[in-house]
Amino acid sequence: MPGHAFRSLHDDGSRVSLGFANGASVQADVAIGADGLRSTMRAALFGAQQPQFTGYIAYRGLVPIASLPPGIVAPTSCLSTGPGRSFTRYLLRQGTLVNYVWLCERVDWHEEGWSIRADVDEVLGEYAGWYGDVRTIIGNTPPEVLLKWALFEREPLERWSLGRVALLGDAAHPMLPFLGQGAAMGIEDGLVPARAFAAAGSLAEALRRYVEARLPRTAWVMRESRETARNYHSGCTGNFQPGRHVSAESLGIMAYNPAAVAV
Repeated sequence: MPGHAFRSLHDDGSRVSLGFANGASVQADVAIGADGLRSTMRAALFGAQQPQFTGYIAYRGLVPIASLPPGIVAPTSCLSTGPGRSFTRYLLRQGTLVNYVWLCERVDWHEEGWSIRADVDEVLGEYAGWYGDVRTIIGNTPPEVLLKWALFEREPLERWSLGRVALLGDAAHPMLPFLGQGAAMGIEDGLVPARAFAAAGSLAEALRRYVEARLPRTAWVMRESRETARNYHSGCTGNFQPGRHVSAESLGIMAYNPAAVAV
């Protein structure tokens, strides 16, 4: 609702009171903070600690496939890597659009946001010397759908809950996108609390079960995502030989089932 930005909480042991920017307040048996990387709920629970800039910049664009030469997006999804750079592309909207994310390393720019415009020539400059298909895709990007943002992260928390309040998603475990698991971890988080509340005899036990089920997994994926970034940008061709390439599949991340994991 407009103006309902979270500002404060008070947990008296039996109820949680939440205060909002517009002066409104609400009480609940349990509160879950799912307010992202710069979570005010996280700060209220564990103190204000700022996310750290990782040195990575992401660019994202969309290109109509009709504007590209035939065969340039075969296969339909692809990851290209090189020293300090990576380029991921795949098809959207029944194969009519190419979506791509370029990740490079920078220290001179670190703005956040999902709507900061980038310039095609800027991105072509970042990918000078790369093979032609990548540069052709970049060069055909409509400028209004070319965006950029800096990537920030946090260290894994030792706990996500305090009293009747817990965290979920990026508020608990923001991670780099190199394994493509940020949203997936949040979706997994969303299912496990429901199962924990159904299995537990009290609210406190339910939150404990939720955190114990989810924290080790997400901390591991956070660390693996960070290591994969180093791997992809190393420029070491040996990292991509058969049997050595690291991905979500090779790490077994996809084998996890939040509907069946013990809570």
